[in-house]
Amino acid sequence: ATRWQHVFRHVVFCILISRSVSSRDGFRMQADMWRAVATYMALGSVFFAAKASVLTYYSQQFSTHWWPASFDFLAALFVLSSWRQRVQGMLSHAAETNATQRAAAGIAGLLGDETTRNALARATARFRCIHLSDLSAADVATNSPSPVLFARTQSASLKHGCDAFISHSWSDDSAAKWTALQGWCADFEAQHGREPRLWFDKCCVDQTNIEDDLRCLPVFLSGCSTLLVLCGESYLTRLWCIMELFTFTHMHGEAGEIEFVPLIRPGQEQSDSKLINEQLANFDAATCRSSKPGEEDRFLGIICAAFGSLEEFNKVVRSIFQQRDMIPSQMCDNVVAIRSQKRDNVIVGIEDRKYGSNISSDAICEDHHTETGCGDADDANAKYTEEFV
Repeated sequence: ATRWQHVFRHVVFCILISRSVSSRDGFRMQADMWRAVATYMALGSVFFAAKASVLTYYSQQFSTHWWPASFDFLAALFVLSSWRQRVQGMLSHAAETNATQRAAAGIAGLLGDETTRNALARATARFRCIHLSDLSAADVATNSPSPVLFARTQSASLKHGCDAFISHSWSDDSAAKWTALQGWCADFEAQHGREPRLWFDKCCVDQTNIEDDLRCLPVFLSGCSTLLVLCGESYLTRLWCIMELFTFTHMHGEAGEIEFVPLIRPGQEQSDSKLINEQLANFDAATCRSSKPGEEDRFLGIICAAFGSLEEFNKVVRSIFQQRDMIPSQMCDNVVAIRSQKRDNVIVGIEDRKYGSNISSDAICEDHHTETGCGDADDANAKYTEEFV
């Protein structure tokens, strides 16, 4: 009887493990595997307890089989408790390959039902970039989809064919965002002698096939040399923005570069700086939100699967900001610093190449708004807003 009990226990365990491995969802796979382990230990506890009860009854002595029965019972409780998540987070943090494992978990979750091989092939064909000279302030002011902007993009190689992935929240101030983009691109051109190639969601996502491009976002991140974070008052509350930040960091490792630019509105420098600094110091993933129903639970589940707990994830977020020297004094210095004449000349040059030096900025915005037809695509805008805002 004892032999068949062990056989039954192992068969059940193998069946449960096989079912968990077949899942394409990384979080669900891990949860199912832990439940399989808990079931295995629970069955062992039942079998040992039954045997110990029979031996104790007939021998009138304490049976040593109570020890493995107790051990298996406590192990099953541990596997199903929050303590297991804490221990898992500690071990994951201490492992030498933790960065790679976390990146893989994040990418698998973001890809959803898409296999890694198919996502890579799809992303290779769909990866695009754009120059700032092909954009205007009006393009950054609204997230209304525009096929005209997508037509201005060009295909890019995933082997760092794009200089910067623009990570931002559409809820942040558009004027401050445009100023930050101009300044960063001007500095890049002054240093490299050419315009940077940018991945900007409104332009580089094919509006006729948004779902396919969304599945490719983690792969698009890997093709960009720099993650340009335009951090306004809402950036650290958007779940997609945070997932972009960590996916890029763990995929690129030390070679990856994150450039952090706070968005400070004129006349509100003190209040904006204070708010952003407080958000950086007190970041909590549990407060991040997504407009798409069900996405928050899925992303937070991915985070728990990769890091063990939300608190471990929060610690890594704060450490990234610290490692990148994203401290209040430097942020304030970056905001109030006076740009050099060389940098201003480059900005003017970017505008001149597209619009000519005699056209006012107001005329540029008005002309481009008419050209792209922003405001006349309510249905498309609703879908686009659902995915990115």
